[in-house]
Amino acid sequence: MQCSLLTWIGIYGILQKITSGQGGNVSRETFVLMTWRRKTTEVSVMLGYIHSTESFGTVDGPGIRFVVFFQGCPMRCLYCHNPDTWGIGKGTEMSVEDILSQYEGVKEFLKGGGITATGGEPLVQLGFLTELFESAKKKGIHTSLDTSGVLFTPVDTVKFERR
Repeated sequence: MQCSLLTWIGIYGILQKITSGQGGNVSRETFVLMTWRRKTTEVSVMLGYIHSTESFGTVDGPGIRFVVFFQGCPMRCLYCHNPDTWGIGKGTEMSVEDILSQYEGVKEFLKGGGITATGGEPLVQLGFLTELFESAKKKGIHTSLDTSGVLFTPVDTVKFERR
């Protein structure tokens, strides 16, 4: 699909202070969490920044999984397994359709599994994550979320509710 225009569609949250376990305090960085849409003349396609995918994950949820490593994480944990996923706004731009197409290519090997979103921190790209999971559920694909929960605030759940 040829796309011609990037349009910013919204800020999903701002993280003001992060404290990582053994890594100590991270400076007061403010992360603006955004989702972008590519617009064509007929269709608007949401894009996410994806670090990589794994087609045969065995430790990321029930069964054998298709694992999507989201790009972007504000935590900076000292013993992080994936520090190369930290950069926000980096990675490969992918649509939900791109990811589901990759899943379809390997689904016969994913016994009792489905799709796991991990990272990085998938909640950095909440809009894209929600669209991916909703589309997967419509196709009967089991979904799992691997998150630190750092961006969840019990007093402000609006951004986590889909209308």
